[in-house]
Amino acid sequence: MAIDENYVNRLKGLFGASNTNLQNIDSGALASLFNRKREPLDPALLGLIASAEMTRASSVPGATALGAGASGILKGAELKLASDIADRKADATSRSDLLTFLGKVAKPKATTRKVLGKGTALTYMTEEKAKKFLSDRGIGPEIPGYEDFIFKVSTNDNEKLGTAAIFAGKPIEFNIETEGSDIKSVIVNQIAGSLPDSLYQSKQKKLDNMNKKDESIIKMTTVIPRLKQAKEILLNPNVTTGFGNTEGFLRLKQMLKVGFGFTDEDLNDQQILQSLSFQLAPMMRPTGSGSTSDMEFKAYQKGILSLANDKEANYLNLYTLQKMTENGIKLNKLEKQLLSHPKNYSFKYIDDKVAEQDIGIFDKIYKDAEGQNRLFDNEGDAKFDDDAGKKQIIKNFYADLDRGAVFINDDGRGNKLFDGLGTYIIKGISLPLELPANLGN
Repeated sequence: MAIDENYVNRLKGLFGASNTNLQNIDSGALASLFNRKREPLDPALLGLIASAEMTRASSVPGATALGAGASGILKGAELKLASDIADRKADATSRSDLLTFLGKVAKPKATTRKVLGKGTALTYMTEEKAKKFLSDRGIGPEIPGYEDFIFKVSTNDNEKLGTAAIFAGKPIEFNIETEGSDIKSVIVNQIAGSLPDSLYQSKQKKLDNMNKKDESIIKMTTVIPRLKQAKEILLNPNVTTGFGNTEGFLRLKQMLKVGFGFTDEDLNDQQILQSLSFQLAPMMRPTGSGSTSDMEFKAYQKGILSLANDKEANYLNLYTLQKMTENGIKLNKLEKQLLSHPKNYSFKYIDDKVAEQDIGIFDKIYKDAEGQNRLFDNEGDAKFDDDAGKKQIIKNFYADLDRGAVFINDDGRGNKLFDGLGTYIIKGISLPLELPANLGN
């Protein structure tokens, strides 16, 4: 019969057996367990049985001596054959019984994983305390579920520390899965039968209302592209708005373009600006304010884009509206992310995070990406040695700005960066893209 070689190593440990092939195990150290042989039939006994059979057969009426002798020999042969078969059968049974026994001994003991009874209700804690909570119970990062526990119970929201830890709207509890005395995994589940968290429900309602009123997609696909298009046209030095560029005068220029030398290119750009003005003006109307009169519509046009406005005024209006729209989309997205965050942040935490965002519209030399003044350090000391050094910092700042960027003409101390220019400077309109060597305060 086939022998499972996987038992070999276990047999070594149990019995100290050598590396003997299990097919030959009955000739090794365990031979005594197999060699339980039956004693063979005595030949004298077989002869006596055969003789007795011959006597019986000869007494039968009509029997011959030859037939009686054959019967005796046949009986003896049958007994010998039966004895041999019994020997082989006993030997096979002995081997089978022993291997079955050894298989049961060598087979690893089955173990069962189980979860402890009722879990421990969890509260929010700092990440440091969450790690200590587990280490106090002999649980390290190598145990499955460790990181999941840390994520679900740790928070940097001071309003939530010490309150019931919530996940997916319900309180959660701590438990472990064991195998014997070993901890195999950390389990964090919702407490069965617990009620939904009221804060979680309130945030879901607010989130639903925000989603219903969210116009981010519309603004990103309609408003912002139009604003960018209008700004790009205004950055063209050949395009003018302001005095002599009213809607009526534009029609007059179209009629007299040959005589006065107006080009189709110039007129086309102004016509596009006028068209964009008609598209953008209605978007300035507050939602739900009803119909708009002609006077109000003109006011909206003046507030966003009008051929009668100065070129810089038009650009600043468009630039400001684009930045405000982008900031609104950014803040709306952040608030929705925090409202739906699995850590169940408090409203105060969410409001604080939204308020921390930089929603500035214009670039400033006195506030870079890290909030630092390029000209002065935190103690108020200058980062330059003389006027030439200051001018170089200003020129470097200007060179880093994108085409069309708008910055405040101030060093943070009330001094203008560029004398003779207004509060807001547009790179590419107020000043050329590259500053002349002699330009600057």
